[in-house]
Amino acid sequence: MDEQLKRKGYAVVLSKAGASELGTFLSRMMKKSDGVAYFNCKSVDPKGPYFHMIVEDQTPTGQKIDFEVQIPHTFVIAVAYTADLKRIGFISG
Repeated sequence: MDEQLKRKGYAVVLSKAGASELGTFLSRMMKKSDGVAYFNCKSVDPKGPYFHMIVEDQTPTGQKIDFEVQIPHTFVIAVAYTADLKRIGFISG
């Protein structure tokens, strides 16, 4: 499989209020760059009463894990979908 297709994913960008509200609970999984808070996700579903995400993360030992999170729609200001999340301007590394 093409390497770019393997990395395809979503960056769910949070509002400042949303990042603040979720910060205590999900701060370790939330990514931050240039003042923007976001989640790297495998999939998203905006239908329903909450914004549903399958978030990709990594443990301190380097093991990749996925977890499901549902947040209020008002916490989300943008969703970017790309073949390589590192190419999005605010995502580094």
